[in-house]
Amino acid sequence: MAETAALTLSQRFHFDTYGYVLLEDALTPDQVERMKAALYRLKANPAAAPRVYMRPRGDHHVLFGNLVEFDPSLLEYAAHPGLVPLVEEVVGGAVRLEETEAIINRRDPDADLDQLRRRRTNPTGFHRGTTATWGCYTEQERYHCIFVKTLAYLTDVGPDDGGTCLIPGSHRLTWPRE
Repeated sequence: MAETAALTLSQRFHFDTYGYVLLEDALTPDQVERMKAALYRLKANPAAAPRVYMRPRGDHHVLFGNLVEFDPSLLEYAAHPGLVPLVEEVVGGAVRLEETEAIINRRDPDADLDQLRRRRTNPTGFHRGTTATWGCYTEQERYHCIFVKTLAYLTDVGPDDGGTCLIPGSHRLTWPRE
């Protein structure tokens, strides 16, 4: 019988404190390549998947949703046996899939890097899950949230490429989002 995946003690402490945990090499190179290929096929031919929604934002950013029916590699990620038990640990029980989304995002290759570096932010949007007063609780000295996302970078992200911005500890803030 296979051993169930679990966060290490230090990973769990990191999640409880900061609201996220980074797992390196959670996907194999083959999984990454198959997922990338599926997303680029979808971008090239959105009509091939009528149930998938596509929200482009300019020439260098597109968001897709309802992905698990499009390609087996995307379903494999959503039901990944190394990730789902970790999500269940953080939630504190069984989980269900609410959404699957992916973003193809790259910096405009013609952008002036000096100008971008002078800006305080280069936002493409900010998402905040549930607030600490709704959907989160502490049990057996562990913090749990009923809204959890797994994010996977399928390409390398360099210092000038942006990426995902996290505000450590914001998962416990009760302040208004503004």
